[in-house]
Amino acid sequence: MAARRVAAEQSAPLIDLHAASTRLCTALGPAGCALLSPHRSDGTVDATHLNAAGAARFGRLVADLAREAVPELRPWLAPA
Repeated sequence: MAARRVAAEQSAPLIDLHAASTRLCTALGPAGCALLSPHRSDGTVDATHLNAAGAARFGRLVADLAREAVPELRPWLAPA
């Protein structure tokens, strides 16, 4: 992955949100993911976007990943 290579070359932290969100969605399963997604007017799940619950869940995920990748941010991130 090019992003990993560049992060390593620049000694920059990397947050692999794709891998983390894939793990989360696998753990939640389709029904759990549907609870985090808005529903279209025809009742189908919009699996691309997030509803308020999804925004909170993924916001927490990003904050947790940032806390791990950049410990200096911990004072400015809400506790887990």
